[in-house]
Amino acid sequence: MTLRFFVDDIFDHHPIAHAWDGNAVFGVMAEVDQDFVEATAHISPEARVALALALFEWVAARLPRGDDAELRAQRVESYWCSAVQPHHGSGGPRLHGPDFAGPELGPWYIGVRIVEDILFMREHGTGAHPPELGLLDRMVRHVLPEQHSYLAWRSEVLDRLQRHFPRQDDRALDLFDDLFAPLPEPAQVPRELFDTRAHFDPAQSAARIDAFLRSVAWQTNPSLLAPDEMAERGFVGAAYRYRPYVA
Repeated sequence: MTLRFFVDDIFDHHPIAHAWDGNAVFGVMAEVDQDFVEATAHISPEARVALALALFEWVAARLPRGDDAELRAQRVESYWCSAVQPHHGSGGPRLHGPDFAGPELGPWYIGVRIVEDILFMREHGTGAHPPELGLLDRMVRHVLPEQHSYLAWRSEVLDRLQRHFPRQDDRALDLFDDLFAPLPEPAQVPRELFDTRAHFDPAQSAARIDAFLRSVAWQTNPSLLAPDEMAERGFVGAAYRYRPYVA
């Protein structure tokens, strides 16, 4: 099953109209929403990684439906798998060339660079930082034909993340908590949280993540590794299955 973007239907019949100067793109992206950046500082590191991928889905869904649309969807799918377990992703085909300088694929290329940097840093202990989320948010708002639907979605998503996946030191302290107990490992965020048209039950998070991994057709996705390739790279366990953290 190839990933279907959860915002696909918003862009029907909207031609590409945004300006895109590849040489000046980071000047445009610098105009970030500081309130949004501040809000993302109060969600968990795993929530910030998931939010980055959800923001990138808006950019990917905005692109025209061309011959490589399925490859782009497979690439996004691989990012969600890699957010759960870095060994899943192969990185996919390399991106280069003048085609990525224009208004159609330029945003995709910049988004890929930001997301892959976030996933690399997550694998090595840091993950997404609020300023990077600010860049992705700014790019989404730049490429959209209108922002009302996106801003409503963004508000609901931030509320869900702040309620269910807050930063550890933002959580209300229970009087009986052991102040010196080690913090639990961070809970990972299922992709379904970002579908604001559906009810989200945090108790189902692990089951949702496992179901997503099981649904992935890694055999036909060039951006994903086969289980034996994962094992060769050091992965131990059942491939494309979710093992939740135990506090």
